Amino acid sequence: MTLSMTPLKALFQALLALSLLLAAPASAQEAGRECNMPVTGTLQAVTVNAVGSATAESTPYTVQLAGTSASADNYYTGSTITITGGTGVGQSSRITSYCGVAHTSCEGTDSTGTVQAVSYIQKETDLSNAVVTRTYPSSQPSVASELRIRLPTVDGSGRSITAGAAGIAVCSTALSSPYMTTYSGADCTGTYVNKNIYITRGTGAGQVGLIRAGPDSNLDIQVTGILGYCTGGTDAIACYDNWHRDEQNCQANTGSRCNTDADCTGGPNAQCTSPVDTTSEYTISDTPTSSTCNPLCNNKPSYTATVDFSVTLDTTSTYSISRGCYDERFGAGMRRLGSSGTGAGQQSVQLNWKVLVPDGEIVARPAITADGSVIIGAVKGSLTKVAASGAKMWNIYVGSVVGNPAIGSDGTIYFGSGDRNIWAVTDNGVTRWRYPTPLPVQASPLVTDDAVYIGDRNGTFYRFNLDGSVRWRYYTSGEIWGGAKMTRDGKVVFGSMDTYFYCLDSATGMQLWNYTVGQEIVSTPLIQDVSIVFGTREDEEAYGQVIALKMDGTVRWTYPVTSSVESEPAEGANGVVFVSTVDGKLLAIQADGHLLWKYNTGGTGGVCTRRYGAETLNLGTSVGNGDLTIYDGLDTTVVLASGASTTDNYYKDYRATFKLAEGTLRAGQFRGVQQADVRYVPVSTTTTHDAVFTDSSDQNVAFAVTFTTMDTMIAGESFSISLPGITTTGPVTGLLANAATAALHPGAEGFAGTTGTATAGTHTTITLGGTGCAVNDQCRGATITFLTGTGAGQTAVITQYVHGTLVATISYVAVAPDSTTTYSIAKYTVPKFTAAYANTASDNAAGILTFTVISSVGTADCATGCSNTVIKLATTTAGTTHSTTAAFHDTHQIEFTGGTGAGQISVCRTYTVAQCVMDHVALAPDATTTYKIGPVVAKGEMVTLSTAYGTIKYPHYSGLATGTPSTTEIILATTASGDKDIYTGMEVEIGYITATQATLVGSSLTSLDDTTFDVNNADAATNCKYVAGAYLKVAGSDEIMKIVSLTVGTGGGSLSTIVVQRAQLGTSETLHTDAAAITVWAYSTVTGYTIGTRALAFTAVGIAPGTGDSYRLMGTSADIALLGATKTVGTNVHAGITKVAAVTEWNTATVTLLDESAKTGLNYVGATITITDGRGKGLEGKVTAYTLGSAVASVTWGGAVGDAPKGSNDNGYSTSGFPLSFYTLTAQGTVTGYTGSSLTMTVSPVNVEVSYQAMLCTTYSVGSNGNLKCTANSYTNTPVTIDWAGGAWCEAGGGRGWGATSPCVMNGLVVTTSSNKFVYGLSSEGTVQFKYMTGKRIKSPPVCAMNADKTMTIYTGSSDHFLYRMTADAPRVLRGSSWYSE
Repeated sequence: MTLSMTPLKALFQALLALSLLLAAPASAQEAGRECNMPVTGTLQAVTVNAVGSATAESTPYTVQLAGTSASADNYYTGSTITITGGTGVGQSSRITSYCGVAHTSCEGTDSTGTVQAVSYIQKETDLSNAVVTRTYPSSQPSVASELRIRLPTVDGSGRSITAGAAGIAVCSTALSSPYMTTYSGADCTGTYVNKNIYITRGTGAGQVGLIRAGPDSNLDIQVTGILGYCTGGTDAIACYDNWHRDEQNCQANTGSRCNTDADCTGGPNAQCTSPVDTTSEYTISDTPTSSTCNPLCNNKPSYTATVDFSVTLDTTSTYSISRGCYDERFGAGMRRLGSSGTGAGQQSVQLNWKVLVPDGEIVARPAITADGSVIIGAVKGSLTKVAASGAKMWNIYVGSVVGNPAIGSDGTIYFGSGDRNIWAVTDNGVTRWRYPTPLPVQASPLVTDDAVYIGDRNGTFYRFNLDGSVRWRYYTSGEIWGGAKMTRDGKVVFGSMDTYFYCLDSATGMQLWNYTVGQEIVSTPLIQDVSIVFGTREDEEAYGQVIALKMDGTVRWTYPVTSSVESEPAEGANGVVFVSTVDGKLLAIQADGHLLWKYNTGGTGGVCTRRYGAETLNLGTSVGNGDLTIYDGLDTTVVLASGASTTDNYYKDYRATFKLAEGTLRAGQFRGVQQADVRYVPVSTTTTHDAVFTDSSDQNVAFAVTFTTMDTMIAGESFSISLPGITTTGPVTGLLANAATAALHPGAEGFAGTTGTATAGTHTTITLGGTGCAVNDQCRGATITFLTGTGAGQTAVITQYVHGTLVATISYVAVAPDSTTTYSIAKYTVPKFTAAYANTASDNAAGILTFTVISSVGTADCATGCSNTVIKLATTTAGTTHSTTAAFHDTHQIEFTGGTGAGQISVCRTYTVAQCVMDHVALAPDATTTYKIGPVVAKGEMVTLSTAYGTIKYPHYSGLATGTPSTTEIILATTASGDKDIYTGMEVEIGYITATQATLVGSSLTSLDDTTFDVNNADAATNCKYVAGAYLKVAGSDEIMKIVSLTVGTGGGSLSTIVVQRAQLGTSETLHTDAAAITVWAYSTVTGYTIGTRALAFTAVGIAPGTGDSYRLMGTSADIALLGATKTVGTNVHAGITKVAAVTEWNTATVTLLDESAKTGLNYVGATITITDGRGKGLEGKVTAYTLGSAVASVTWGGAVGDAPKGSNDNGYSTSGFPLSFYTLTAQGTVTGYTGSSLTMTVSPVNVEVSYQAMLCTTYSVGSNGNLKCTANSYTNTPVTIDWAGGAWCEAGGGRGWGATSPCVMNGLVVTTSSNKFVYGLSSEGTVQFKYMTGKRIKSPPVCAMNADKTMTIYTGSSDHFLYRMTADAPRVLRGSSWYSE
């Protein structure tokens, strides 16, 4: 009986193996795996590589290690080498490649030789979306490339290469998916498939590719992973390319690595060159990932390593190489060097679709719903849902979304917005609830089964119930930008910009512990089994860090980075932490805090490398110590105060930053409303005046006003528009008063909307059907739209509604509605504004209509009853400092403007008369507290409202002439415009109604062909004022005729004969009866108007009008256009005026600085202005003009303006709890020379005066909201900060990006995005598996989802306004010597 190994024998052999293992040294504990203890030695040789320069962040060196170093290639790759002595002591670097004992070839290689021929073919999609060979020139996008290399018949070692089947290197399914090359077809075959090809010399040297097919009968192989270079691009064209237009110093990316032409910028001539040519030598590795011999090390000296150092090295440098493990299975040392050219194990990625998102600059991470749809927020205010198929399902405006939306278990979408609200939106895009906050919300919410946790920029951290009610609040001293996470035991942790990391009890909101390292925290934490990991921002003293805390808040480990960490870390296998930095690096940190590997994406947030610390000095104490040759655009020479270095050139090549001034703005900018659409709506168009006119001239008027807010407006903030031609007959009050909505709070729904069918209508009225609008003026201010029937498609605004008759007065419509007209009246919101009208009565000045956000001010009545959640308002002046209507101030914002708690901001949740129950404030108000309360008008609100009819009058345009008229002038009636010339450019119609009225004689106009007739006046020219060019109208007919000539004294001297042109001014010929009366009219163009005398000048008419003759003005002037006004000979149809009125206060160009008018010659043109605190914090721009007397500075900001800066004189902010804008003015340049003996420093270029004294803040107070306020300024010696930051100071184009974003990790694949436009996929060892380029910089972190077949779906947004969905292949695993998809 033959038996297999018995269990006893198996046990014996296992014990024997264990005993051998225990007895073996550490380096042999695992077959094929070695762990080296720290290795020390002295560098034997140092060579500066050709790539890089002394001004780069670091310099690439090839160094030769000591002869005791490891013999295997790749052994130290990925380890850290530290210089322990000699030149460069203290510096560290990663070893990026290592060659062991010298060799000329590697055993086991299949072939070496020289490339015989190359076929490099670009592919594009045709109009049917089929992938075809690219032709030049082409307007179609290049989507893929094929690289086929022909091998020699006999390779370099003398071996013959065996040919394969014909055509197999074509691999026809290689391009089955556009936009990304994928090689997965069954026809991708051949004996070299999945082997690596190393380009060892010539074009492409140093790259590693993967053979996908071949060799075929021609000895051709198909290769991926080897990249060409961009060439032929034009800089000027690249500047207009979407990928580059926002970049400074934009230029074509000539010389950049590329896979296809689409990777190259700069116009139609930009192409991707062939990666290899017939100068290229290659090695094909038989076992590319298991050998300890690297073909790229062929002919290299022994023990050579490639490192990057920021200092010089030489052979005096001693070193230590840190401990690491080498696994020969992977042939890559401590990690495989990340490179897009590495072929082994590479995964491909395909673009499934990309969708254009409205207003879609995307910063937030997409969120995936239960059905696979995607929710994406955009910076400019849209929230969009996209189906898994790529179809857009809905889009709503919610304000700027920067934080990542989160989705609850019922599908509700939660997020914070720049409109100062925390939102909950249903899966269908319907708002479930909103909660207003004092400042914009940038944080991402944490959603659980019963709560939502989120912080705001006011420093408040909230727990909401799912219905939107607040469970508790916790107050920090800094803005909260990051998200929160929950530990397994129900604790909530988050960071704040006050430098503290907090842990709270999720049920009560009580603090359990906190931790600080003194740096701002904006990173969302990662929760591991036993650790909490987050990052910090760099500050003036040190770079940021990655910090791991234990669950009790004590430190487990820290790891310093070279910029800031603003991303959310992700966890991989074995507790490895993956974290991205603002300078574009992706780090893999082991569970013990040691770096596993680092990959540089190349995208940067503009963080400058800090090599040495900063030193702040002052200029000397005399005038001559400042720049004496100002405004010359050349070098600035200054003298430093004592204490500066006395060594020549001590500061040379450093950056010098002069602080020229600082303080609180006196006036900021107004971006609340830019313009308003105004419609003048007369109360009647049928009122008769002067026994002649039935029209709207001088009738009571209301204004229908529509505008959209461009910036948030607070209580007390106002704007004004001019209303030319308006007059008044008494005080103007209650313009927005409305009894129908008086009991509602501003911002509430005043009318729910309705639909119906009209019963009658005119150009300015409509009689509603059914029950109309319920009560008088209930729908005043609402927009009415005609849906079907007569006038369909027109819209108007309701300015008055009388319920008894169901008649609504509306703004003018060209087609009057009738009983066939169906309509819809929109919902109407009670205005958050008050309105006031004023007229200066000065010549040529229009009346001013001012809208002010409702504001009540006073001193708290806090003898009793006030608390952290209750404030009692002043009672001594009821009705002026607060409303006497319950609920009036619900949802309104309360600003503590003085006394106890000054600077705090809260929201009134429940208002009973003279008392608000408000959100918790840190300092309870008392009897010293002054306040301001009122609604907030959010950015993007569209406001439509109507003033009431009262004493304001419609512009005067018709009446009877006074004084003594002439052929070129008449005097208008006393009600004519007395403040502004609104008439010049219009036409005037003159009716000679005081002249003798002639009648038609005989039957001379009984035929339609007649053009001559007689009238019963012997001298019609004198008596009847007939003159050539005048118009006649015969009573009983609509026809108008124009006089050509006339002859008096005809028919025995008793008649006048008239020759006319028939059917003028759009009328038709008709027959006329004997003895019909005839009226005469003239038309002229107005050339001027004298306000004081009311004299209207016009081009000459044929005969002068008389006193009492009629006039009517019509048409358009520079100020207004009269609707419905044409030459109609006395027909009165003026019905309204529509005007786009510019807002007087609109200002995006200037700010007013502190008064420095006494400083002769001061000029800040060219200085950099930065808003360092308060409204507009973070804005930076250049001063382009400066007026010393007024201190008004014109500013061009360097980016989009979110919140406009505000100053102490701005309405709404002169007394406010909101912090005003604190500014600094600086000038900057590079030190080009320094003389130590005289302390003289030359800086270039500085195109602004640097005075020896600067206006600086000397006294600060800190408000309860944590914002600094400057309370006193004075002149002091100008400070200059001198620091070194690599090269000049910052690389071109830096300073505006996000760097690398928060990674997602799944099934061994680490995905991140970068501000260099790429999506990266890396293995857990740091190998680049794929790169995908979008159209613009990426600031949106990716989100990953695993599919059943182990492929991964990846979503991300880009600054090109597209949402991308990609699919990455399943990861590949090494089995034996081959790679297989899982």
